[in-house]
Amino acid sequence: MFNTIVREVWGSLPKIAEAGQLSVRFASKKGLGSSRNGRKTAGKRLGFKVHGGASIVSGNIIMRQRGTKIHPGLNVGMGRDHTLFALTDGQVSITSQLNPASGKVRKFANVVEN
Repeated sequence: MFNTIVREVWGSLPKIAEAGQLSVRFASKKGLGSSRNGRKTAGKRLGFKVHGGASIVSGNIIMRQRGTKIHPGLNVGMGRDHTLFALTDGQVSITSQLNPASGKVRKFANVVEN
């Protein structure tokens, strides 16, 4: 009954469908999934380049950081990526100060001239 209705609407059916058989088709190519590898990136080389007490020349980088882990102090400038660098020649010193407004202790990098 069904086959006769379908023939009227679509014309003739293929012989496989008339016989009630199903054909199974296998993939000719492997299914491409996502890889679980490939996330390892190179280190960004952050941290102190010159430690407290060391001599430094004007323009040299004291520390590379993300955010203001250590704030710029006396004779120290800060780049747009929060890199701290010396503005004058001298010795590097790291100090901690209490911020009275927030009550938090902040660390500062200073360059003391010789």
